Amino acid sequence: MLTDGPSTTVAFSGRVLHESCDVWKKIDFLVFVFLPKPISDMNIRLSLVAGHCDRPWMMKTTATVSDSVRGLKERERRVFVVDDDSSIRKSIATLLSTQDYAVATFTSAAEYLERLPQPGPACLVLDVRLPGLDGPSLQQQLTQKGRVEQIVFITGHGNISMGISAMKRGAVDFLPKPFTDEQFLSAVAQALARSAEQWKQRGEVAESRTRLLKLTPREFEVMRLVMAGLLNKQIAGELGISVRTIKAHRCRVMEKMGVASVAELVLQAQKAGVAPAASRL
Repeated sequence: MLTDGPSTTVAFSGRVLHESCDVWKKIDFLVFVFLPKPISDMNIRLSLVAGHCDRPWMMKTTATVSDSVRGLKERERRVFVVDDDSSIRKSIATLLSTQDYAVATFTSAAEYLERLPQPGPACLVLDVRLPGLDGPSLQQQLTQKGRVEQIVFITGHGNISMGISAMKRGAVDFLPKPFTDEQFLSAVAQALARSAEQWKQRGEVAESRTRLLKLTPREFEVMRLVMAGLLNKQIAGELGISVRTIKAHRCRVMEKMGVASVAELVLQAQKAGVAPAASRL
């Protein structure tokens, strides 16, 4: 199942072949959680626990993923230019190529939307006035779809109010034409840096959730009670098992989550969208 909007979605699949690279790209950006079959109760439970989180994540544990699909994780920084003026597109692409950026140009917002989302840091250089869907409307659509391109607006017909509005909606910069090469390249560099940071955070979330999958249901329960600040004796009373057993569970939780302290455990779990348990004590 693929979705165009930011709604929470759980996708199930028995097998995704290595030839289906485009499918993986769409899943990576448009599906909230991907669960390859066979699916354990733990996988389903974790996907539901994370349902309130605002960043897409995946549980890609199937062995059918080929090297070509894994290559999608090598995040290449790209700059996309959307402008209906061919001379502007050409001059910007030439300037960007001098900085060794990978560049792709588009004549309209509709043409840009036909392209699969970039699986890595990206800057979108976007003209305000475009045939059909204009720049601000494209920005709004990308936001609704949960896309993470960082936008630099360029325009020959802008004003202060328009620029403020674009920045409030998340644009990195709003450059009135004509602008200098230095101004433009600085804005692009800033956009790519912000996009790279977003991808880094997304990667950290995915890593945390991958670690969660290693926990048994009981370990997951113990972890949430530890996060709530309960002592071993209190957790044992809460779950009706011995303190010795709790200590063993707690030790395995720390090991599987790759942490050495409760503070680190809380941080790691929170990245994955897991909240502390509500204790009855």
